[in-house]
Amino acid sequence: MRLLSNFIFCFSLQKLADIVRDLLQRLFQLESCIPLDTGQVQTSSHKRTTRLPSVLGSLNMDSHPHPNLVRPYGILESDTAFYVVFAYSQFSLWDISVFSPVALNDSYARLLFIVFQILQGVRHCHTQGLSVGNLELWQVRLDQNFWVTLLQPQGTECLARVRELSGSQGQGSESSDSSHVTIPPHVCSDSSPYVAHSTKDLPSLAQRWVSGQLSNFDYLMILNHLAGRCMYDPNHHPIMPWVTDFSSPVSHYRDLTKSKYRLTKGDSQLDLTYDAYGDVKDPLQVSHHIAEVLSDITYYVYKARRIAKSVLCTHVRARWVPHEYPVSMERIQEWSPDECIPEFFTDPEIFQSIHSDLPDLQFPSWADSAADFVEKHQKILEGDYVSRNLHHWIDVTFGYKVRLSEHCPYAAEVLLVFIVLHDCVCPNY
Repeated sequence: MRLLSNFIFCFSLQKLADIVRDLLQRLFQLESCIPLDTGQVQTSSHKRTTRLPSVLGSLNMDSHPHPNLVRPYGILESDTAFYVVFAYSQFSLWDISVFSPVALNDSYARLLFIVFQILQGVRHCHTQGLSVGNLELWQVRLDQNFWVTLLQPQGTECLARVRELSGSQGQGSESSDSSHVTIPPHVCSDSSPYVAHSTKDLPSLAQRWVSGQLSNFDYLMILNHLAGRCMYDPNHHPIMPWVTDFSSPVSHYRDLTKSKYRLTKGDSQLDLTYDAYGDVKDPLQVSHHIAEVLSDITYYVYKARRIAKSVLCTHVRARWVPHEYPVSMERIQEWSPDECIPEFFTDPEIFQSIHSDLPDLQFPSWADSAADFVEKHQKILEGDYVSRNLHHWIDVTFGYKVRLSEHCPYAAEVLLVFIVLHDCVCPNY
């Protein structure tokens, strides 16, 4: 179970707990919820039973959930919230529309198949008395065979139904703060300040950034969101530029006109990679310079101090060898061909190891502590040098230089994910 990669939706409720519990159990056909404090089962009849060994214990194994709704591992209940834990799903209809449009354009029957499954899932929600609301492309999950499951309903839509039911029972829902829906900030949701924008806002956002009304960090996080990247998703985690080699807080800045992959591997390696696929006609073997700007393996290496050994052994190295992980920020920056992540600018805890045999990640000598490093690192990101040159990095990471075009016919950093010749869905595309 990839708990670190699961989608977790949090509905913060108190007085209406029974109503919400009943709605969730009917929607997902679960027998019960598990209280977080005791590990006992909580049902809508207020009866507690014996402790369950895991979340899977709350599933009704005899039920037949609708095939077009994502079925959760289970529901956890605390005094103030319900947590619905879903298995990680890599692909969405948004991903395919942006990165693999040929997969949809080449088959009208495939489009009808997807639409049919969406309608079946929506109809099931309606029969349960639940509104689907504003269904978005990212909520339509697909596997490699184009089977559809929906992440529905959203917390706000569920709450709307709860308020309707509570009103009929004479319970007020306007004045109590306990009826406010909260979603953890690390989940891609409407609660994040970076997801309130669409591509239509880009001109005004760019102007605010250029005029200094928007920080470099905030602007990059918005671009990450618009590019489909989401915090805590190993396959699409937000990226930030490495801005220095950490030998000094005021010098040795990184060349932002080139990708980190190009700086690490060199132009000759990029040319060899591109030429190797020049004569190959297979759409899955197209010419490119860079496969990805942040791989899932690199993500786990960056965050090794905060991730369970079992997960690291699954994704990084089958055997646990602590000394194989970089010991310092300087070493990570030197070793990695991939870009940086936001946590190295914001989260001091990423340096603290939860493993007894893996020491804390070392920060540069010019920082007094992890918190001091994070603060100074962000100041470098917002400094004059980066501010004057950041647009170059944006061009080679999110902009026009990531693909060959009439505007950039000699691009040296063509990203594989922006080549739209492939017509299938697989982990590398």
